[in-house]
Amino acid sequence: MRQISWLTILVLLFTTTVFAREPSSEPMLKLNTEMHTAKVGSISCDAAGDQILTCSCDKTAKLWDAADGTLLKTFHVPAETGNEGRLDACALSPDGRTAAVGGWTGTHQGNISIYLFNTASGELIQRLSGLENVIYDLEFYTDGTLAAALCSGGIRIFRKSGGSYTLYKKDSAYGGQSYNLTFDRRGRLATVCYDGFIRLYDRGFNLLKKVKTKGGKQPCSVAFSPDGSKLVVGYDDSAMVEVLNGQNLKLLYRPDNSGAKSANQKINILSFGFDETLYGSGYYHKNIDGNWWIMVRRWSRMGAGTYFDFKAIKNTIMDIKLLPDGSILVAGTQPDFGRFTA
Repeated sequence: MRQISWLTILVLLFTTTVFAREPSSEPMLKLNTEMHTAKVGSISCDAAGDQILTCSCDKTAKLWDAADGTLLKTFHVPAETGNEGRLDACALSPDGRTAAVGGWTGTHQGNISIYLFNTASGELIQRLSGLENVIYDLEFYTDGTLAAALCSGGIRIFRKSGGSYTLYKKDSAYGGQSYNLTFDRRGRLATVCYDGFIRLYDRGFNLLKKVKTKGGKQPCSVAFSPDGSKLVVGYDDSAMVEVLNGQNLKLLYRPDNSGAKSANQKINILSFGFDETLYGSGYYHKNIDGNWWIMVRRWSRMGAGTYFDFKAIKNTIMDIKLLPDGSILVAGTQPDFGRFTA
């Protein structure tokens, strides 16, 4: 697998206003539990597939050994009562040396920040401030450039120079909430937004295509196929799953969503596999031997073929990521996370 080293961050701009105020000086007592104590909203891995990073509404991010799930490190950001410090997004650098986290991080200062940690020492190495609101997705890509996508505020690109990041480029023409973006191996970027558009950018972050979605009005999940030829899109307001042409964003086909066609059964968290497979989950659940399980669906032929379902975790799946060996990571609200071989 080709190594990745760009850092990409998806920031959601709520319709509510974040008010600046002085941070509290009162200490907060917190149990140092091994497992998260609240929803795991995001999961990531390094390029070698040796380490896993998770983040949670419990206001911590955790680094795990990908082979056996042993906890390696816990990262803490400035936190207060309420939402301040809640982490909704995380990304592990390709070399595994840097953990990036964000969410409700910096609201006491009147702007949101991204925190970068050294994974070996646990030291905070940089705080990137000035983002308008809550951060919901983070990913690394090729050359250390940092991209931040803001709901309604659009995309902000940061370039690393001299060991720190500075604003490089932006696109402010977004008209709704945005939860997810994806890169292909050539450096192209695709985003989805609640304004109903899918946007495709070239490696220089120039807008190539902006296309209105057909399967729903609130696209929330997007992922490139390994070769970049296809994009899969999931929706918050629709049970439809759609696979698009990765060049012109035209609809190619809709994977079979039998059994997952309602609001409380939909599949809207998606990721392609390396072996021409497509994985999807979200709210899709079944009762198996008297126990309710959230299921993961695995389609053949990149979603155009047949499928089978397998039980994964006990509650809603929030994120699916692919590991270099073809296995997949899932993160959920139990809180829990898991790794499944192909």
